Amino acid sequence: MDNPLIELFFPRFCVGCGYVGTYLCHECERGMRRVTKTSCFYCGGPSSYGLTHPACKRQRGVDGHLSVYLYGGVFKKLLHESKYKGAPLVLNTLLAFPQEELFKHLYMWNSLFAPTVSSVPLHPQRERERGTK
Repeated sequence: MDNPLIELFFPRFCVGCGYVGTYLCHECERGMRRVTKTSCFYCGGPSSYGLTHPACKRQRGVDGHLSVYLYGGVFKKLLHESKYKGAPLVLNTLLAFPQEELFKHLYMWNSLFAPTVSSVPLHPQRERERGTK
């Protein structure tokens, strides 16, 4: 549950339109461009569930990837706010929207192999600047 006192002094604003109360309003979320076709991480060609083609696989490489939104516009702003302005809670807003396709893909991935979600490590200087370490 949100803390009303914190919300009073630090209200949330939609990164797309400035609407008060959330980091992403329903209108701006509907306007974000969704990924409609899954593709191979390496060659970009069509691929079921975003899995890497057998011919494209690399030792210690990526086996596949899932993307819900295309990088740009409001989605890019959300990531920027989260990454560079020290507001990781911004990304939690995306979880409030139904992601039926994503859940279908995750279910399929989970049945094929144990997926791992990871991030790219930051340089120690960047971690200090962002206050994450």
